Amino acid sequence: MAHGLANAILLSHAFRFNIEAVPDEAARIGEALGDPEDPAGAVDRLRERLGLPSNLADCGVTLDDLDAVVRMTGGSPNISLNPRSVSEDDARAILAAAY
Repeated sequence: MAHGLANAILLSHAFRFNIEAVPDEAARIGEALGDPEDPAGAVDRLRERLGLPSNLADCGVTLDDLDAVVRMTGGSPNISLNPRSVSEDDARAILAAAY
């Protein structure tokens, strides 16, 4: 799966997870997208307007793939840069929401 497409599908779910850690930044993004009250929803609506798939399953991702991605998150340096700590359970929940 292309990295950009995966990001487009996961972005609103990761945003919902992180919103409490970065409320001011989230509000600014929501404002820029026309909905400061629901910035993650605004991200979803942008993805929809762009005609991108709404979930990972539509892109051929399987439940086994989700488990593999969760296992890889622990070793990813990008996870440590996230504004909120991400456990394997958190990663699984984000992926499941996007599935």
